[in-house]
Amino acid sequence: MKHFTCLSKSLNQGFIVTMIAFFLILSGDVFCQVSKGDKAFVSKPVTMGSKTDETYGGQHYTFPNQRNIDSFKINDQEGNKKVRTVVYAKTLQSDPSNSGPFCVGGKLTLFANTSGGEPPYTFKWSGPNAFTSTSQDTTLSNVSFLDAGMYTVTVTDNAETPVSVTDTTIVIKDNIPPTIICPNNISVNNTIGCSKNVTTLNPVFSDNCSVSSVTWTISGATVDTSGAGGIRFVGSKPFNNGVSTVEYTVKDNSFRTNACIFTISVIDIAKPNFVTSNTDIVTSVVSGCSKNIAIPNVGYNDNCKVPLLRWAMSGATINTGNGQMGTALFNVGKTKVAYTLTDAQGNYRTLFFTVLVKDQIVPSITCPSNIVANAVGNSCSKYIATAAPVFEDNCSIKTLTWQMNGATVLSSPLTDIRFVSTKNFNSGLTTVIYTLKDPSGNTSSCSFNVQLNVSASCPSIIAAKGALENEENAAGLKVILSPNPTTTSFKLRLVSANKDPVEVVVYNNEGNKIQQLKTNYLQNVEFGSHYVSGTYLLDVRQGENRTTIVGVKQ
Repeated sequence: MKHFTCLSKSLNQGFIVTMIAFFLILSGDVFCQVSKGDKAFVSKPVTMGSKTDETYGGQHYTFPNQRNIDSFKINDQEGNKKVRTVVYAKTLQSDPSNSGPFCVGGKLTLFANTSGGEPPYTFKWSGPNAFTSTSQDTTLSNVSFLDAGMYTVTVTDNAETPVSVTDTTIVIKDNIPPTIICPNNISVNNTIGCSKNVTTLNPVFSDNCSVSSVTWTISGATVDTSGAGGIRFVGSKPFNNGVSTVEYTVKDNSFRTNACIFTISVIDIAKPNFVTSNTDIVTSVVSGCSKNIAIPNVGYNDNCKVPLLRWAMSGATINTGNGQMGTALFNVGKTKVAYTLTDAQGNYRTLFFTVLVKDQIVPSITCPSNIVANAVGNSCSKYIATAAPVFEDNCSIKTLTWQMNGATVLSSPLTDIRFVSTKNFNSGLTTVIYTLKDPSGNTSSCSFNVQLNVSASCPSIIAAKGALENEENAAGLKVILSPNPTTTSFKLRLVSANKDPVEVVVYNNEGNKIQQLKTNYLQNVEFGSHYVSGTYLLDVRQGENRTTIVGVKQ
């Protein structure tokens, strides 16, 4: 124990201010103070510092902030002096701290921050995860979340008592995931093989603490993986034709992760090739309307995988299929065949050839028997019913048409299936001709006659001179009628050396006069636009010259 005495005039004795070595019982200030009315005072070295207590009129002393030994001169009113020596020190203090906050895997340092008291000191640390240490400042390497929490240090100075117990809190701050940014998508063309070497840029990544690994996986057209752990980049490697997705994953020491993706498109722009081709095929049926034909196989290849081969028929035959055609059934007519190769990327190439199957078999047709009929009374014509012909073809019939020549001149349209059936026949002999045609242009014909007998009183102009051809008589009178047959009107032109006027009388197939025309030998005459369908006889006269011609209106 250390002490000093302050003198008092009234008590004529000193009072003791007691100090415990290195620990100040009072709250930092030690006074030499007398009762009210006394004139005692304290004098001390300037370095000590002091302040005045106005209430008591005395002075008191404040200890400096370090351990020291000082001498005090104390004078009373009578001037008596006494010298006392005091040893004093600041209280033992500890304010622990740490170097945190910390990232997982980082280094932790604990600081005791001790002052006051009387060295040397002893330290005793305790904390989470069974931590202990007797060092003043201690370090832990590779910290984890298990090391977070409260750490306590007990400090004892050379006097052994008292003991200071304080604590500090360790915070592991790595609760933020890492970041990563992938490069842009990549697209490259490829003309050779099924893959192409592609160089990729590295991703950009970071973490508030530290990154433990960067790994990648590839899926889609290409499948691959970097494996676990470490900092790994795709770099330069072959990628298959198609779209591959690259996914990078970054992980920090706290096992927090983040990911990004980008795509690599290897575009196969090479078309598949035919290495052999088929020439056009021409053949004929021997029966029926179709024929089985063996089609030679085509050869083909591609820069990568085997392409898909398809075929399609159009035209006379319509069909589709995959692979080689082999033997296929083709209809009569021309069929266009298209072989198409398509690879996995959609590139394609087409090969064309034709197969012509001819039908050279003519159709068959048989006409009805000849007909003989008599006109009624003085009539020069008669409606007569005719039987249909019998016909067939190995394939199909395109048209059946007919034409009448002789006493009666008529014809059917040149399309579809046409029968004479019942028609008005002129007096005399009319020949009916049926013509049968198939789609290949093969034709057959047959004919039969219709004889109409009339009385002697029937005007027989048509029977005597009916003809479709232009006539020129012995006197040089030529009549040209066109078009003949017609669907609109006739045009009549005369050729004659005679300059006399010309008279034209038109009769229908009943022998009735329906129109009379007059013209000169140079004039062209148009007529008949209002005529109904039928056969008309033109009786042309120039003076003593006379000729006839038959016109047909359809």
